[in-house]
Amino acid sequence: MELIQLSELNWLAIIGATLSAFFVGGIWYSIFDTPWRNANGFTAEFLQTRNMILVFVSSIALSLVMAISMALILSRLPNMDLHDVF
Repeated sequence: MELIQLSELNWLAIIGATLSAFFVGGIWYSIFDTPWRNANGFTAEFLQTRNMILVFVSSIALSLVMAISMALILSRLPNMDLHDVF
C-alpha cells in the first residue's frame, strides 16, 4: 500500500473544511444552547467559568484533525467520474 505524502493533500480545501466545521458548530450550539445545557446538567454560571481561549483553540484543532483525516481517507478512494457512477 502506497503512503500518501501530506504535501499532496489539498490544503486549501482542508483549511476551508476546518473553518466551515468551526462556524457550523458555533451556529449549531448557539441554536441548541439551552437543550444542550439542560441535557448535560450545566448551568450558565458553570459555563462562564471555562477558559474560552482553550475551548476555541481545541475546537479549531480538532476540526483540523477531522479535515486532515477525511482528506487522507478520501485520497485513498479511486478517482471516479460521473460516467463511473451512472
